[in-house]
Amino acid sequence: MHDQMPNHNYTFSSLPTQAMTSSIKPLLLFIDDDPIALDLIVKEFRSRLGDGLQYEKAQSAAEAHELIAEEIRDNGRLPAMVICDYMMPEKMGDQFLIELHEQYPQIPLVLHSGLADASTVNYIKQNCKLLASLPKPWDGVSQLDTIQDGLRVTRTA
Repeated sequence: MHDQMPNHNYTFSSLPTQAMTSSIKPLLLFIDDDPIALDLIVKEFRSRLGDGLQYEKAQSAAEAHELIAEEIRDNGRLPAMVICDYMMPEKMGDQFLIELHEQYPQIPLVLHSGLADASTVNYIKQNCKLLASLPKPWDGVSQLDTIQDGLRVTRTA
């Protein structure tokens, strides 16, 4: 079962109008230091959500920051959502999500972990707008529903 957060009014008002009206596919950014887990989750999302989204992978917080900077530079937009693992070697997922929220509060954030306990999840919730905390292993349908709901909030805000 996942810990779904109340809907927040995410907007992209701080981005150039061009990015909001362009035909560029919304970007989902997945972060996990385990390349096999990362490939599996992206494959699952792509098979269920289709080609109407762009899927990017990062194996570290530093790589994720680079991808976000490239997205802003090249397309004038932020990811539609960031889905991040908790346990990573360079920077833990909670620290990364909180820092990302401080820099870009409009990005919906999702924690995906089998190791984050309730106090960690609560800490993240207190320090950023966490859309959801989804457990590992991946349970498929209910987690995709959470992601789809978050994307709908983003698109209609």
